[in-house]
Amino acid sequence: MTGTEVAAKAQADVIEQVLVGGDLSKLTVTDRIAYYNKVCDSLGLNPLTKPFAYLTLSGKTMLYALRDATDQLRKLH
Repeated sequence: MTGTEVAAKAQADVIEQVLVGGDLSKLTVTDRIAYYNKVCDSLGLNPLTKPFAYLTLSGKTMLYALRDATDQLRKLH
């Protein structure tokens, strides 16, 4: 395996941990921001109002919906 292939496999492993396990702790800061914004976009939430906070439970870092998220979702639906 080349260095590029190893890096791609490592990145794929991190993405799998996020998508399947919900663990954001292995993401870089840039990737975490991108993920946060994608989640907000997919739900129609304004990321500038801080609808989510990061929460660490059982060693996993995940997004936790705050009141602003539920208020925005209520207005949308």
